[in-house]
Amino acid sequence: MRHRDAPPAGGGAELVPPPPAWIKSGREGLLDRVREQAGMPATLPALDLDLKRIERAFKLHCPWVERVDRVRRAYPNRLLVWLRYREPVA
Repeated sequence: MRHRDAPPAGGGAELVPPPPAWIKSGREGLLDRVREQAGMPATLPALDLDLKRIERAFKLHCPWVERVDRVRRAYPNRLLVWLRYREPVA
């Protein structure tokens, strides 16, 4: 039997490109913030992930994200999120 659970944040999600150095919380912190503020559980069935909801969550709950270019599933049990980050002005 195959395990179908993959977290939408943490080990099962890859941010492309990874967060830049000025995002002090890094990948894990950014993913945790988005997941928590969007009210998403820590683990969801990989095949049941709502990709549009995940895209909206990044747009609404992460001020460092300028744009979400794409969200898609990848083999095995991975979530790929292509982002464009805002750059600090000062």
